[in-house]
Amino acid sequence: MDIRYAVKHLASFSDDMTIYAVPPWTPESEAIVARGGDKVNELPAGVPANAKYFLEVSIAKEVVAGSAASPKRSLEEAVKVIIGYALNDA
Repeated sequence: MDIRYAVKHLASFSDDMTIYAVPPWTPESEAIVARGGDKVNELPAGVPANAKYFLEVSIAKEVVAGSAASPKRSLEEAVKVIIGYALNDA
């Protein structure tokens, strides 16, 4: 899975899950959606060791829903907005 796929399928993920991705973050960056680890800064099982916290699914959904013209936004625009948010505001 990559970030683009995770964004495309956001609605299918539970709000209590987190997106982890391998930097540098681009639409093609390897990503995994998982429940958080038991300890702070601990990656959940199955997440690549070189992945970093990207965004919580609930926040990614809010970013997409709260952005201007979100119903008309293309997948590529949504991915760009979410990556920008993860880099600058998270």
